[in-house]
Amino acid sequence: MSERKKVTLKASIVLLVYALWIIFKRIAERGPGLSDTGRVLLNIPFYIAFGIIVIFIFRKDFLDGIKDWKDHWLKNVLVLAGILILNPVLGTIVLIPGYTIWPDGGTINDSNIENFIRVAQPALIILATGILGPVVEETIFRIILIKKASLDNNKSKLITVISIVISSFLFLLIHCHEFTAMEILLNMDKFVAGLLFGSALWFTKNPTVPALAHILNNTVGLTLIMLFTK
Repeated sequence: MSERKKVTLKASIVLLVYALWIIFKRIAERGPGLSDTGRVLLNIPFYIAFGIIVIFIFRKDFLDGIKDWKDHWLKNVLVLAGILILNPVLGTIVLIPGYTIWPDGGTINDSNIENFIRVAQPALIILATGILGPVVEETIFRIILIKKASLDNNKSKLITVISIVISSFLFLLIHCHEFTAMEILLNMDKFVAGLLFGSALWFTKNPTVPALAHILNNTVGLTLIMLFTK
């Protein structure tokens, strides 16, 4: 089997497992009697285990990205800083329409995070949702759907742009637990984040740049929420 076919097979298996997990989780969340603790027990073990697995499967991509920092550290730092600045600014702007229509609205994803904080240990929350969760999502939405689908195969710029837009749209959808207008509009910051993370990967060819931005975004946000709720 050629190397490209091996990569395609690995990517397909990872995508399938992740898709089945999302479907199972959505069905389970709508089932009767699932407590806040039950939701935590669904998410934390999966992201810890699957995060470790995808790191191993795509270790070459991550290791090459780490090595790239030595040769292109300035570009990577500037792109990372740009994402960390633009993400909250643009993310806030795209949420204005939704919160104008539903000033007291909120997303199911935000409610789930609050539930995690109430019932789980902070270290587990940071490990699963702050670190390994982003690693899983970056592997799915950036490494597989952008890097493997277009960048590694020297596809045209148009194909890369389409890959970034599609992966960003899917990134939005997996954060929507219901396909209602409110749920979608109040999660539009995820679409913006997907565009920024995907563009960063395109510009740097280094998957650790958007991954690090994603991890920092989640860990800082979770830490602030935990401090505020306590």
